[in-house]
Amino acid sequence: MLNRTSILFTLFLVWTLSAIGQDNQEVETESWKVGSYFMPSLVFKEESSNRFSFAPVLGFRIEKQLSNQLTLRTGLNYSNTIIDHGDWGGAFCDSTMESCTRISETSYLEIPLDLKYYFLKEKRKINSYLKFGVITSMSVRNSNEITRSVDNGAMVIVYVDNRFRYQQNYFSGAIGAEFKLAGNVEILIEPGFRYSFLALTQLADFTNYTLMVGLGVGVNYKF
Repeated sequence: MLNRTSILFTLFLVWTLSAIGQDNQEVETESWKVGSYFMPSLVFKEESSNRFSFAPVLGFRIEKQLSNQLTLRTGLNYSNTIIDHGDWGGAFCDSTMESCTRISETSYLEIPLDLKYYFLKEKRKINSYLKFGVITSMSVRNSNEITRSVDNGAMVIVYVDNRFRYQQNYFSGAIGAEFKLAGNVEILIEPGFRYSFLALTQLADFTNYTLMVGLGVGVNYKF
């Protein structure tokens, strides 16, 4: 896993340096942007009977324009994911006479680091770009709950675990467009994805990797 992370980071760094070297044009006057960002997303889980879950991401962004075609972006996100894994027949529910379900919930504070490359930049209305980057997430809340149905129909929690990874890392990518409004205000639309470098937990029974896809929307102010 470490080798895969190192390879992706190296490719990202090489692409960044080569793109900067190819773009020596003078930077525009408005070289900074700040803004807010919201991305409703679907999470795809491996090794789960219920494959999809909803996960909103809310964030603040700050961008520095490096050249006419390159922008470096970072910020702070909050994400919350509730994963309904459906029927569970693993640990703590080994008997075929028992009906069990498993639900996981994770909340993270995230620091993204992105490089945006503008492949279509119009001076008046619309700028289109590609974005690649990495996201480092720190857990602020997590739980892993297994519930078992007993004879009288009641549900009994038989296992609660919070041993999710405290830190998670993702590779992210997107294609986006910025629409200029009056003054220095613009809105953006950014469909994108992220994929986790590491399994969701450190437990052998819960080795889920997550793929998240969604449609991001936001507002920027240039100065």
